[in-house]
Amino acid sequence: MSKRGVISEVDTDANTIVLDPPKGGNRPKEKLNAMALKAIFLLLPRGVAYPEKSGYYCKIVLMDNRKLEGYTPDYDPQRKAFTLFPLEDKGNIERILIFNEAIKNLWFPEE
Repeated sequence: MSKRGVISEVDTDANTIVLDPPKGGNRPKEKLNAMALKAIFLLLPRGVAYPEKSGYYCKIVLMDNRKLEGYTPDYDPQRKAFTLFPLEDKGNIERILIFNEAIKNLWFPEE
């Protein structure tokens, strides 16, 4: 299930993620259990350029077999989540927070 909203603070070690309703939305804030999440896609505001890629190149297969690849500057298997900058700049995805519990396979191939 996907949800839309605004996250004010991104903490990759938080147990709970607070999701504010989208601008103009009328639903209340929602507290999400971080351990039940697979990924959070953080979008670019209109007119903002994609960030420069940094970190280690990696490929990921999530538990639902979705495949992702890109660069991670902060992967740590001891943390709850890490940041992935997608390999390709498309759509309006700036970065993805990936929760370690949702990973089936992760590897760091040579580019």
